[in-house]
Amino acid sequence: MSEVDDVVAVSISDNVGTESEITTEDKKTVDFDETPAFLFSVSEPEKRTSEGAIKLSYWSYKLTCNTRLTNYDNQTLVCQRRYNDFIWLREQLLNGFPGVIVPPLPEKTYLGTVEKFISSAVDSKSLLEYRQRALTKFLTRVGEHPVLQNSKELQQFLEMDEKQFDQYKTKPAVEAPVSGGFFSSFMKKSTSKEPEFITEQKLFTARLEDELKTLKDRLQALVDKRKDMSSSISEFGKSFSLLASVEKEMNETTLSHSMSELNVKCEQLSATTLTQADRETMQVVETLTYYLGMCETIKRIVKVLEAMRLDRDDTSEKSKTAKATYEKALMAGKVNAEKLRVMEDASNSQLAKETAAINAVKKAEDLLSQDIERFDMERKVDFAYMLDALVSLQVEYSTSLQKSWQALIPSIRMITEEGTGADLEPPANASAKQDVGNDEEYADYQEQ
Repeated sequence: MSEVDDVVAVSISDNVGTESEITTEDKKTVDFDETPAFLFSVSEPEKRTSEGAIKLSYWSYKLTCNTRLTNYDNQTLVCQRRYNDFIWLREQLLNGFPGVIVPPLPEKTYLGTVEKFISSAVDSKSLLEYRQRALTKFLTRVGEHPVLQNSKELQQFLEMDEKQFDQYKTKPAVEAPVSGGFFSSFMKKSTSKEPEFITEQKLFTARLEDELKTLKDRLQALVDKRKDMSSSISEFGKSFSLLASVEKEMNETTLSHSMSELNVKCEQLSATTLTQADRETMQVVETLTYYLGMCETIKRIVKVLEAMRLDRDDTSEKSKTAKATYEKALMAGKVNAEKLRVMEDASNSQLAKETAAINAVKKAEDLLSQDIERFDMERKVDFAYMLDALVSLQVEYSTSLQKSWQALIPSIRMITEEGTGADLEPPANASAKQDVGNDEEYADYQEQ
């Protein structure tokens, strides 16, 4: 499978649904030359209460996975995982594979993040469904990553039952690639030059993040207007209903009935408009939130690599010092053999640390370079999918509005003029007649 096809396959598999929902035709689309390494489904959220003196509630999810990788004992895996388990997995991957852009998770306070964009008409079930989609996307992207898919941490996460996994998490975690002085190391910079591709990516990520945040703000304004429109349509319909009541006091006619029918239709259109706002929001916000998370991850990786380069430079200096001390003592010939061996061992040990630090930085930078290419292709596919879905929603919404209004026209045109029995059939350019004024002027207007 080509690199581009691989990325497209990943993106499509994020959106085709769970294994049970994938048809044979879908699989032909997803597979290309081979099936994905994993097919994930996060479903059946269950609210639980923690044990102990302090009772805390949390959500647990059923995780179903099909894999073709031969290092797994079973091809179908099922387990229960809570949100904190996903956090643990992601931290292990970030620390264990510096340079790899590990996909983001939905925010822990997702109710506060997503709920503010959607209406009260969307219940907690929809919000839970959002988290399930986001968690599924996280696992799908991890499972399709050529490095992360073979990680021990992912395998333990998928194969262990709840009790085993809880015990496994108590073991020493994967350490960050730099030591305790990690945060203080940001006070100074590495003396070696930052690779150009990282400098360029930093600038691009900063711009991308700013524009994503701006788009998110604009979306909020659009959603607010949709909600106002929904309310206005509802009130508009109620006004016609009140007017119909007045007409009914004199006589119940086709006119009063049509006004009442228009009120019912306005209530339907109000709900449609509100639903449209929610669908637009979920379609766009999920993608924007994901890529804002990706920007945060890239910024974190850049800081880690800066710290790793600084650690490499410090290790190199120590190695030079240890070597110089040993060679000086050796040349002087005044140090006994035992002490010389100790100094030589120290020099060799420091050289080994220097070599390891150099290799670690080189590997991390290579991984980041490869992942930036992957990030660029995935982003284009995801954004294209988002735009396609968003435009399709607009067409669907517009068509729905047109059909709803058109459904009223037959009954309205059946309204008869009182006492004449003649059907009302207003001319197509009736508005022009109203603008011109009397009949004589209107006749002149038509001749023009």
